Amino acid sequence: MSAGPGHTAVERARVRLLCAVLVGVAAALLPGCTLHHTITRDELQAQLAAQFPIERGMGLWALRLRDPVLRLGEREDRVRLDLAVDVAGLAPERGGVGFRSLSGHAGAEGTLDYQSETGSFFLRDPVIDRDAMIKAHVQRIRVERDRLVVEYHL
Repeated sequence: MSAGPGHTAVERARVRLLCAVLVGVAAALLPGCTLHHTITRDELQAQLAAQFPIERGMGLWALRLRDPVLRLGEREDRVRLDLAVDVAGLAPERGGVGFRSLSGHAGAEGTLDYQSETGSFFLRDPVIDRDAMIKAHVQRIRVERDRLVVEYHL
């Protein structure tokens, strides 16, 4: 029912009363409504895992991020994301060019930020931990170096 021009004062009063009642009912019900939704770490982990692997080409090299592991920090808003990282491509080697691949782990820690407009979580102010990947790469270089030294002495 509209309370526009051409309606009697009684009809307009009824519409105002109906609106007031609806607002009152909504105000009475809203405090009892839950506008909070809890997502467990396992639910976040499952949603995150569904987004992987991520693969990107970089010229003659390819990058693959896989096996994400979400770790919730002691502070409520801190999270850590650990990933397996595979990099492969062409690289110079003795006698020409060869295919090389590296595998390792990398991680990032930051503040979890939820964007309600997109329904997405983002890692804000990330601190990237590449030490595990670098250590694995250095170890692999040492093994390759030792192999070459043994071949040279034979």
